[in-house]
Amino acid sequence: SLENAKDFLAKSRNLTGEDGFFKEKELDSFEKKISDVESWRESKLKEQADTPLSEMPTLTVSMIHTKIGDMESEVKFLVSKAKMAKAEKERAKRAKEAEEKKAKEEEEKKRKKEEKERKKAEEKAGEGE
Repeated sequence: SLENAKDFLAKSRNLTGEDGFFKEKELDSFEKKISDVESWRESKLKEQADTPLSEMPTLTVSMIHTKIGDMESEVKFLVSKAKMAKAEKERAKRAKEAEEKKAKEEEEKKRKKEEKERKKAEEKAGEGE
């Protein structure tokens, strides 16, 4: 899970800035959380290695599960934010395309109308002679 979070962070670094989904500050915060979990894991493993087998463990499954849950919730937050940003960009793109199509259709209509009026004017001029 920690490796997945690192992989996600590495890929997300490419998605910052104007065209990206994340702010640099959000990714820095996520990176700090990853390093905190790694240092926590290392210290707990060291403590566990120093603890005699006859004593209660210093690193339990529930502790690990809690840390994993925190990491997963952070990843889910960033993923949902990226999905919303992507959907917003797609919506804006579709709106722009529809606007351009409408403008093109109106231009075509206007051109046809002018052509029709020109033909009528030519017909009237031809009749008047």
